[in-house]
Amino acid sequence: MSTPRPPRPPAAPPADDATHPRAEGEPLDEVPPAEAPEQEGAEEDELEEGLERDGVVPGAPGRTAAASPRASADLVVPAAPGGALLRSPLLIGLLAGAQAVLGSLLCVVAPVMAVWLVASRTGATWDGALRVAADGWLLAHGTALAVPGGSLALWPLGLALLPVAWCVSAGRRTAVALEATHPASRSARSGLDGALVVALAGVVASYVVLTTAVALVAGSPVVRPGPGSAALGALVVAGASAGAAMAAARLRLSAAGPRRRAVPAPRLLPALADLLRVPLRARPVAAAGGRALAWCLVGAGACLVVSLVAGAPQVLDLHRALDAGVVGGAVLVLGQLLLLPTALVWALSWTAGPGFAVGAGTSVTPGGTDLGLLPALPLLGGLPQQGTGGGWLWVVVVLPVAAGAVAAARLRLLAPLALPDDGGGDGDGSRDDAGAARRLRRELARRAVPALLRAAGTGAVAGAGAALLAVVSSGPVGPGALERVGPAAWETGGAVALLVALGAAAVLLVPAGVGPRRAGSARSGEG
Repeated sequence: MSTPRPPRPPAAPPADDATHPRAEGEPLDEVPPAEAPEQEGAEEDELEEGLERDGVVPGAPGRTAAASPRASADLVVPAAPGGALLRSPLLIGLLAGAQAVLGSLLCVVAPVMAVWLVASRTGATWDGALRVAADGWLLAHGTALAVPGGSLALWPLGLALLPVAWCVSAGRRTAVALEATHPASRSARSGLDGALVVALAGVVASYVVLTTAVALVAGSPVVRPGPGSAALGALVVAGASAGAAMAAARLRLSAAGPRRRAVPAPRLLPALADLLRVPLRARPVAAAGGRALAWCLVGAGACLVVSLVAGAPQVLDLHRALDAGVVGGAVLVLGQLLLLPTALVWALSWTAGPGFAVGAGTSVTPGGTDLGLLPALPLLGGLPQQGTGGGWLWVVVVLPVAAGAVAAARLRLLAPLALPDDGGGDGDGSRDDAGAARRLRRELARRAVPALLRAAGTGAVAGAGAALLAVVSSGPVGPGALERVGPAAWETGGAVALLVALGAAAVLLVPAGVGPRRAGSARSGEG
């Protein structure tokens, strides 16, 4: 305990008080005694010794900074016993992963139970309705469901957006929580990055364990989810979604604790490229490949809309034939909306040429449509009619070529080719047609190799993305012929890569400003 400070004696009035009398109520100017600084320094030393005896280290995160030693003595609060546990990156990640599982599962269970409550013609029990909801939630993670005579493993990409969104939210909240509470956020950046890795491991571990538990509990004699595929799907969904969200949130916030500085959104992708250590020369090409794939999907979406509009009568007839009622009809429409992203990938494969299958021995391509018995799904009414194809329908392959050309034009604008100097103009300075042809050939020769390399890289990135989309949008949907549904990944990826590279090369090989530059050089030579 420190000795109480003695009261300070009142300061003497100024010497000119007689000539300038002090107004009533005006405070006297206090002059601190000479020994005050030494006394305050002694008090500060005694305060720090007392804090060390109480287990509170001055300057630690648990101590609140104050303007003076006495204010610090009033504001210092010993750390709570569970404070270190609440700041544990692993615990924060485990809780965030559990919240993502429970939140996304509830979003599927709630509408299914609502339909079960209001449906009058269902004979299912409440636990059966819960199992149906759990099976649908597991299917959104790519879980294979074993059914009598076959399996159901087609990934509904629209429904998969639900757990992806919850995992993204979990990753972002985890990064922000660690940024605000973890001690490493006020020290070196590497410490916070290590905490984020530990938290991501907690998110993924919690998500995988709980998803596997749901797969084990939701099994029934009719439908049996595979625990292995459930764990693998949960690992992919949680790891990719939460990891990307945590990396983006980490780059958006500085390591300055509460004083956060947002990274501009246009700089976020380059910052992520820095984090992934993507080579600088490969970044423009990778971005062009991504833009080309996006434009391919835009063209495929236009074809999908045209197909659904043309097949609207068949879609409505199938919907009426099911006679699902008001509630069942709403659920049917919602389910088909969730299948639209999958149908978009099928349309992408169709515009690229390989097409897709709706059962073994079937094919839907621009060259022809060969269908067998189809499931009673109204969305399939938008498929081309039997025997349709060939002729003018092959014009749709121009869409990926145009996508590659648009992406290459953007690439050429943002990152022009660095070409070596050709050593000057024509030796004779001729400006006739023969000289122009020689200049054009020389310019093409200079641009050929780097332009073709860029075009090939753009096509490879777009093709890899298309192949990945084909993988997640194909799979069995039942026994027998329905074991093969969707596009073939290697065919779709290869066709998209080839067509996009063709369009990109057509743009990148065009000489830039050959005529004006050479004409200007010739005029300057004449002058």
